[in-house]
Amino acid sequence: MLKATLITAAALIFFRGPRLSAAPFDHRAVLADSPLSVNSVTADESRIYGAGGDGVLYVWSREEFSLQTAVILSPTYLNSVAAVGESLLVGSSDGSVYLLDRPALVLQAVLDEGGGPIYSVFADDDHIYGASGDSALYIWDIPSLAFNRALDQCGDVLNAVFADGDHIYGAGEDGFVYVWSRSDFSLLHRLEGEEGFLAVFADDSRLYGGNKDGGIYLWNLPGFAPAGVLNGPGDWLNSVYSRERFIFAAADDETVRVWNRHDLDFAAGLDQGSDWMNSVFADGLYIYGGSADGNVYVWEQGPEPSPTLTASPTPTASPTPTAAPTAPPSPVPTVPPSPTESPTPVPLPEGIFYCLPAGGTRIGETDFDTYILIFNPGGEAAPVEVRFVAEDGEIALVEKVVASRSRLTVRMREHVQKDGSFSTIVTSLDGVPLAVERAMYWTESEGQLAAGPWTGGHAASGTTAALQWHLAEGATHIFDQFVHVLNPDNLKAADVEVTFIDRQGASWNVERMVPPQSNWTIDVFSEIGSRDQVSGRVVSRNEVPVAVDRTMYWPRGGPWDDGHASAGAPAAAATWRLAEGATHIFDCYLAIYNPSETETAEILIGFTGELPGIIFHPAEVGPLSRYTLKVNDVAGGAGAVAATVVSDIPVVAERAMYWPLGSPDGWTGGHGSAGTPQAFSTWQLAEGAAHLFDCYLLIFNPSDTTAAVVEITFLDKNGNSVAHQETVAPLDRATVKVNDLVGSLDAFSATVSSDIPVVAERAMYWPKGGPWTGGHSSVGVGE
Repeated sequence: MLKATLITAAALIFFRGPRLSAAPFDHRAVLADSPLSVNSVTADESRIYGAGGDGVLYVWSREEFSLQTAVILSPTYLNSVAAVGESLLVGSSDGSVYLLDRPALVLQAVLDEGGGPIYSVFADDDHIYGASGDSALYIWDIPSLAFNRALDQCGDVLNAVFADGDHIYGAGEDGFVYVWSRSDFSLLHRLEGEEGFLAVFADDSRLYGGNKDGGIYLWNLPGFAPAGVLNGPGDWLNSVYSRERFIFAAADDETVRVWNRHDLDFAAGLDQGSDWMNSVFADGLYIYGGSADGNVYVWEQGPEPSPTLTASPTPTASPTPTAAPTAPPSPVPTVPPSPTESPTPVPLPEGIFYCLPAGGTRIGETDFDTYILIFNPGGEAAPVEVRFVAEDGEIALVEKVVASRSRLTVRMREHVQKDGSFSTIVTSLDGVPLAVERAMYWTESEGQLAAGPWTGGHAASGTTAALQWHLAEGATHIFDQFVHVLNPDNLKAADVEVTFIDRQGASWNVERMVPPQSNWTIDVFSEIGSRDQVSGRVVSRNEVPVAVDRTMYWPRGGPWDDGHASAGAPAAAATWRLAEGATHIFDCYLAIYNPSETETAEILIGFTGELPGIIFHPAEVGPLSRYTLKVNDVAGGAGAVAATVVSDIPVVAERAMYWPLGSPDGWTGGHGSAGTPQAFSTWQLAEGAAHLFDCYLLIFNPSDTTAAVVEITFLDKNGNSVAHQETVAPLDRATVKVNDLVGSLDAFSATVSSDIPVVAERAMYWPKGGPWTGGHSSVGVGE
């Protein structure tokens, strides 16, 4: 039976049947040379390889689809073939793995420690794996080819094996997909299906298990959250493969079944075979199906389909990075990684995990009210998990469904029944893109939690995880400053080093192993003492991605009047844009950090908005140091100031604003936010409310020639919408008071769409109508 985690909520499982659509797959060829079944098929740039039931490896030309040669390897069935670097691995029912030089097709070695038939073979940088009929996974070392061990935790036949950067996966006849650690071979998970698993495969976002019940079971990576079941037409799915746009399965109903990888809709049934399909492989140009009738069927993959509205990226979005190049060939017996498989990506995939490192209920003597705001701007409902974690791991898990085009609010205190500093991981289980923010509020009265309006508060957007983060803003002379590090990985600890740097280039290092799915809060004053300008760099030294926030409160020592927060920047950039800014009633500051160890950054800052033209300010920032500009000194008295920071080398820029105008001793409120290196045509802003707040959208048009026509749509928790259009002149900023458009709506999100790229931020102040005692701001999520 399925585990309870798979069936407790219908939102977690999406059974998608064969809803046929136009198939872009044309039948191309039949390779009919094996007298018995073709049990496995793969291909490289020039050849197609088939493992025959007669013990023969068949090799065809990929260009002409003609038989080139046949290599006799075994007196019995060949069950599996894999092209790995310059080698071919072939698994046989005689219990051996045959290793061949792929260009020459010359046998190099026979690995025969297997105790039963080898049904599946695979290799990575370090090991060769053989899935055996005696219920064990056999492992050999590369390059020595020495036998390493047999993993025998399986309860029945192991039908298939696959590995990625962190894990080894085995498809068990007993109805489990087994997951082992690739580093120490420990058994981590047993993922259950309805019947026996015959196939297993993983790509950069999901794990797939082909089952005897005709379904492909899906789990999201890296957390292994159940992501649904794709219904097949027959009883068995014998092979599963994923590449680029599609998921493929070889079925016992004589077809290769195809689903769209993005939306999981059924795309085609390729049915030229006359017996069950044993194996499927795709190389981007062709799809190959190995059949029990002795043939390999070849279909041509059609042209890229027109993107749908929910899936297409905007023209200005950064392109998806291309896969790393295949390592150069090494002579046998060294087996480099397969050119057809992709390692687990770093950072964690966007659209699945959203990390919010800061958060809490009661910290010290201060009570916090923490809210997680989740906005689903698309047309498909999004099942989500909201996981709260502390220094010692997970403390609460909340399962919700965010309806299409609506906003969901999750209050931490309703689910966390303890005091402390907690981080949040929001997982979109079905891969639906979301915008996620966190807002925190408190009163200055110790031990008392108000329902609002609060004394202070801050907000920050959710991020993915990354190996390095930069924090431009920071100070400990009049502030309590904290850096929050979240490790969202559920398996591996992160070896984290944090470096603090002041304006003179002095530095301080702190480090810690952050356990899986846990957080680390650093009191910066306790580490470096009193410093008026502090930037930070956070690095994961063992390549386990983390997420980072910075929070600041004043006056130092508390009770705090207000505070501000910002997520770190995962990379420095030569250009930064900041839509929010004003100097007529605010003290406004820009903090710029140069992470280069050797070069001085030559910087030019341009201010536009309610100013007599553009005001330019040049500056230099030395290596590994911080520069602060008080904007009032160069653009004083302006009611709206947007900034562009341009540098000759990559830097990091943030903005902080305080009120009322004057000295730090008189500040009752403040907010801050990091800049953005890019302008986008679409922005999503998860947080928004007008019942207790004065809410503003700030939209900056960085074009010096073209006005931006901007469409703003506000959506509440029930999907109700309010639309507004704004035209923003070249090099100008629009300030939209949201209360004038939505009235006293208590919870909403916003989509900002423009005909040219712009920058969008949101600022909120309380109590509504002023004088304001607190506020927060956050840049949107650009697309």
